[in-house]
Amino acid sequence: MSESLSAYGLTNVPDRSASHVLEMGHGLESCRQLGLQSPRQHEVGFYSDDRSLLDGYTRFVGTVLKSGNAAIVVATELHRQKLLTRLQAYGLDMSAAIEQGRYIALDDAEAIATFMVNDLPDPAQFSKSQAI
Repeated sequence: MSESLSAYGLTNVPDRSASHVLEMGHGLESCRQLGLQSPRQHEVGFYSDDRSLLDGYTRFVGTVLKSGNAAIVVATELHRQKLLTRLQAYGLDMSAAIEQGRYIALDDAEAIATFMVNDLPDPAQFSKSQAI
């Protein structure tokens, strides 16, 4: 983890991934039983190297797209290129996903610039930028 994040006490967070999956699975099943839309899900991951990052992105985004849902990826150009290649190798028709608007890949610097004011995140600009 980056030194800049160490002040937030994130280094000693227990691994809750198994319980998170159970909670999400239960919530999803409850929604299906009630005939409601699936809950929206946002993920964040911290990776020690590029290979781990791309493995995680490929699994997550690949699963999302294979289920017929949409994914928005905010990453560097190199990561977007590598991810696209991996998703195609994963057996996905990425041209169709892009054409259908189910796969949107944004440049990280450009996306972040839309809500920064004087080198700080601006809440009002951030709210406006979410209308992608």
